Amino acid sequence: RRVLFRSINGGGTLVSQSNIITSASSGLSGLSLTATGTGSTTLTVSSDTSTISSAIKNFVSEYNAAQNYINSQVASTTDSTGSVTAGTLTGQTDVEDIATQLRQLVGGAPLGLSGAVQTLNDLGIVSNGNDNTLSLSDTTALTSALTNNLDAVKQLFTDPTSGIATQLNTYLTNVNGDSGLIATK
Repeated sequence: RRVLFRSINGGGTLVSQSNIITSASSGLSGLSLTATGTGSTTLTVSSDTSTISSAIKNFVSEYNAAQNYINSQVASTTDSTGSVTAGTLTGQTDVEDIATQLRQLVGGAPLGLSGAVQTLNDLGIVSNGNDNTLSLSDTTALTSALTNNLDAVKQLFTDPTSGIATQLNTYLTNVNGDSGLIATK
């Protein structure tokens, strides 16, 4: 049996030489379809915005965990008698610079992006203004962006030059890599 698709994502006709269509033959990641009979049917494939939303919320959580860890290491504490205990990394300007650079990478508008989503703020994600952490203050904005501007959300994070995840990966590799700032201290 052969399977004939009239249109995939607005493209041309796709023909399978068997009754199985896979992601490799269709170009649709994760697709696996087996035709069990003859006839015509409509198949709609859509993005899993719930999973993407969870991944973005996880990004915020992990970013906050990193900033909170840095804050805990550079903070000094004072006990009830007035005795001050310096944090393990108190006074280490390199560590404070890392926290600042992370905040700047996620807080600004990456250069070269266009469209309705250009910053985390466009997703309802804002800085709390106190300790470099983020919060999802507007879940409606996130849902709307994922529903109406998914490609722009993807570009915000994964643009090969200026996406937030791309920039963070480059920065953290430079800081934490074999010849990075941390390794040379």
